[in-house]
Amino acid sequence: MQLFVTSYPPLLLLLLLLVLLLAILLQLLGYLQRCQDPRKEPRAHGLKVYPLFGTLPHLVKNRYLFLEWLTGVLQRSPTHTISYKALGFGGGAITANPANIEHLLKTNFNNYPKGEATVSMVEDLLGGGIFNSNGDQ
Repeated sequence: MQLFVTSYPPLLLLLLLLVLLLAILLQLLGYLQRCQDPRKEPRAHGLKVYPLFGTLPHLVKNRYLFLEWLTGVLQRSPTHTISYKALGFGGGAITANPANIEHLLKTNFNNYPKGEATVSMVEDLLGGGIFNSNGDQ
């Protein structure tokens, strides 16, 4: 019985390692398949999305000149809008397109609830006005 107990943890560790390697391999294969899709044209604008880190490497690399860098990225985009994904931060979209801003803040305002986190972040800048509320609030 002693032999079985001492040999069990290395087998469990090996199994966990194999599962982890399989998960990483599947993630990498999915990423490569998305990149090699012949129907998808390569983007000449926007941010490259890395398999595990999303767009976080771009943000870290350009953290000291963030506004200038982001302005350049938005100017190079034909729609003046980019999407991003970052490990631990989720994802979203950044736009400098007046038509998109009008869509968000005027045309379809009720379709985009702000949420308590967003309201608290921009409350000092926007106050409790219409741009920082959800519908009738």
